[in-house]
Amino acid sequence: MKAVIPAAGKGRRLWPLTENRPKPMLPVENRPILDHIVTELEATPVTEVILVVGSNRERVQSYFEDGRDRALDISYVTQEPQLGTGHALRQAESHVGDSVVVLNGDRIVDAAAIDAVWERHRQTGDPTVAITRADHPHKYGVVDFADDELVGIEESPHPDRVASEYINAGVYALPPEIFAALRETDHHGEHALTATLSELVATRPVRVVRYRGRWLDVSEPWDLLAVNRAILANTRTGPHETATVAPSAVVADDALLAAGSTVHPNATIDANTTTPAARPPSRSTI
Repeated sequence: MKAVIPAAGKGRRLWPLTENRPKPMLPVENRPILDHIVTELEATPVTEVILVVGSNRERVQSYFEDGRDRALDISYVTQEPQLGTGHALRQAESHVGDSVVVLNGDRIVDAAAIDAVWERHRQTGDPTVAITRADHPHKYGVVDFADDELVGIEESPHPDRVASEYINAGVYALPPEIFAALRETDHHGEHALTATLSELVATRPVRVVRYRGRWLDVSEPWDLLAVNRAILANTRTGPHETATVAPSAVVADDALLAAGSTVHPNATIDANTTTPAARPPSRSTI
């Protein structure tokens, strides 16, 4: 069982944070967004991950390497230029060969979402996409569906004309025929996977699976604060055993101090704060 994760995007709305790193490598809870996604994959039947890289790809490759420290084999393909998620998936075609799980590289979900789409695809053989409720669906890809079949996905519709409260969760299980469909619907420009799925419903069923678990998206710089807070709410916080905290310093209970951190006298670490791990031989200081 293989998974493809497009991780080549430049994240223009997050500039200048993405000046020297791809969007999926922005940190939340001291780890890149992409690390959270790959970690969830380790709890599924997936054994091989293909990361589609592009802008600043060395930041991704040097962090994950070949997956030797994980329960996954990790390999890479390059998307250059970056022409959307459909174009990204096509770059991995020669590495796939069978049905495949596809995940957005900038949305954190639980392993349950991956298992759910894979199981529905295994039962039906049809392309399958996870959908989830959102408070402001017009900001995302709004899903129109009937029973468990997709009708269409509209990206960023007008707030007064949304088809449902459900949005595309960015988790897919797709048959090998998806690559032929991508080629047929490629109109030689920015090419989204969702556009292909919306066209595919005219010729075959595309299934939807409702997902009610964790779904964390980073689209704007301030989203990093909200996602960091959400993850810390379910993380054991406090100072790492190798962190040093001066007696006169104040550290909030839900702050996370990484290995090797030093908090100096009279410093205050507020709630929902994380400190990066120190890189030997130096120590991070505050």
